[in-house]
Amino acid sequence: EQDVEDKLSTERERTESAIDAEQQQRRHAVKGVETDLRERIETDIGVRDVMRMLVDRVAGAADEEAIKWVSAKAEANNSAATEKVKEELAELIDEKVTAVEGDVESHSAQIEELESGKEAADEKI
Repeated sequence: EQDVEDKLSTERERTESAIDAEQQQRRHAVKGVETDLRERIETDIGVRDVMRMLVDRVAGAADEEAIKWVSAKAEANNSAATEKVKEELAELIDEKVTAVEGDVESHSAQIEELESGKEAADEKI
């Protein structure tokens, strides 16, 4: 019995030792990944900061020219868009007026037919 208990105890200790070693390896691996991610994030943030600084410097130097150019472009686009909308509205209005005129003519013809039918009925009566 003692021999069996010793073997079980020894096996239990080996298993626990193996589990502890594996857990330590996992913790170490996780810490390595965390460190790597932190370094990457810091590098990315650093790169983004440098890019922002460069963009700010370029933008600062070119702000006035850029603002003038963008304003002129926006004004030209706005004028062109306004003209295009006006043309499209005029076309739509013309189409609607033509459709309404056609409806009016059709209804007028129907009214004339009804009136002539009424006159014919009145004559017969």
